[in-house]
Amino acid sequence: MNNTSASLSQTRARVGSAERGARDVAQGQHTWLVPLGRAGYATAGIVYLIVGALAAQAALGTGGDTTGTGGALGHIVDAPFGRVLLGIVAIGLAGYAIWRVLQALLDTEHKGDKPKGLFARAGFGVAAVVYAGLALSAAGMALGRSTTPDQEGQTQDRTAWLMSQPFGPWLVTLVGLLVISAGVAQFVQAYRASFAQKLREGEMSQKERQLVNLAGRLGYIARGVVFGLTGVFLVVAGVQARPDQARGLGGVLATLADQPFGPWLLGLVAVGLAAYGAYMLIAARYRQMVLS
Repeated sequence: MNNTSASLSQTRARVGSAERGARDVAQGQHTWLVPLGRAGYATAGIVYLIVGALAAQAALGTGGDTTGTGGALGHIVDAPFGRVLLGIVAIGLAGYAIWRVLQALLDTEHKGDKPKGLFARAGFGVAAVVYAGLALSAAGMALGRSTTPDQEGQTQDRTAWLMSQPFGPWLVTLVGLLVISAGVAQFVQAYRASFAQKLREGEMSQKERQLVNLAGRLGYIARGVVFGLTGVFLVVAGVQARPDQARGLGGVLATLADQPFGPWLLGLVAVGLAAYGAYMLIAARYRQMVLS
């Protein structure tokens, strides 16, 4: 028990030191970090809109694709002036990753330094890593140095690596349970509409507030479904010791499409993901971007 307390105290001390250093840097660079963060929210919103639109087309049987965020980049690069657009997207995604780092280090969401708060801030850090990787993929594709990332393969490779570690299947199962809990948190946000508290609602019209409430609720419900199923697949992979059972966003959407009433299920989640993209675009303008 004493060792646990000492370890937690050391973790808090490290977090506090990192927070102070990051705050000093952020205050000095405030003039460009906030616009970059807003651009990041807008870019992430556009990517989600593309994922949702492609999934909706697939549900309607008019083309489209059940793909994740990496697949969305492939569709962007195939558009007219695709490489230029993808270069802009790469900058925006990098901005979003940087902002997530600041959220983790500066505790801009006021999560605190207790275990629950540190877990939430670690989640921001994980999101930063994911979007930084997506930004690098976008940059590589824009420069013609890489192709569309195989996110399903990457997900299974990372799962296989984790499974190869001591107690690997247990670790994969634990990660799956954590992802499921993150999915539950998305449903809670949808129910409480707590996402709206992070926006400057006083500057929004009544129609904009109604739109953001609807888009946010639908978006967080869809994310709850995706996170929950992703976690379930990880738990199955851990229990069966089969990393090939792991699924990313694209794999989850494809699985939904293969179920009874699959087009309906896929269509509903597609609408939610597109709605989340719309919410992110609104958040890009009205979100409280605080560095203090």
